[in-house]
Amino acid sequence: MIEKTPKRIELKCLYTENDLSFLERNLQLSKLSFYQPFPPRFINSLYFDSYDLASIDEYLNGSSVRTKTRCRWYGDLIQKGKDTLELKKKQCHKSWKLLKKDIFTVNAFSKNWNDFMSPDIMSGITTIGLSSHNQFPASIVRYRRKYLVSSDSKIRVTIDDQLQFFDQRLSPDPNVKISENSHAGIVLEIKLQETDSNLLPLISNAINFIPSRFSKYCESLMRRF
Repeated sequence: MIEKTPKRIELKCLYTENDLSFLERNLQLSKLSFYQPFPPRFINSLYFDSYDLASIDEYLNGSSVRTKTRCRWYGDLIQKGKDTLELKKKQCHKSWKLLKKDIFTVNAFSKNWNDFMSPDIMSGITTIGLSSHNQFPASIVRYRRKYLVSSDSKIRVTIDDQLQFFDQRLSPDPNVKISENSHAGIVLEIKLQETDSNLLPLISNAINFIPSRFSKYCESLMRRF
C-alpha cells in the first residue's frame, strides 16, 4: 500500500556546528517551548537518479516542482533493517511524499545492488509511479538528526549534523566504506502546515532563521563536479 503524506511547508537554514547549543537553547526558551520527543538518531538515505542526473539539474535550474527518489533506513549504516521507499515531491516551499513502508529490507553488507534491498529495489521504484529503467543508485547520505516539537505540536524542527556522503558512481557495487564529510555544518529545517505559517516569526526571531536553499543529495554529488 502506498501512503501519501499531507502537503506542508518546509524551510531550511544552514548554521555552523558551534551554533548547536544556541539553537537548542533558544528553541526551548522561545514562546513555542520546543522539546525533544525522543533521542537523536542516524538516518541513511540512498538516492536514485537518472544517468544524466536530472534531479540535480532540477535543483540548479530552480525548478518549481522537483522530485527525488530514495530509500531510507535508521541506525547503523551497514545493519540489516526495514527500509522505507520514498518519492519526495517539492513545489516551491511545500513538500509531500509517497511512501512504501516496512516491506523492504536493507542489507548493506551485500556485494551487489540486486541483493542490497529485498524485494527487488527496482520493482519497488516502479510501484511508486516511476520507471526503474532510467533510475540508478547515485548517492548515500548519512547524518544524525535531532527532533524538536513545539508545545502545541504545530511545528516540527529537525537539526541535522555529522553529514557523510557515499558516492555510488565510484563502483558498480554498493559503496558503504568510502565517504566524504560535508562542510555544510548544521542543517536546520522547519516543518509546518500552511495554516500555521503565522507562527514562523516566533521561530525566526529566536534563532535568526533566514530560509535558504540546500539539498543534501545535490551537495553529495556536486562536490565532485
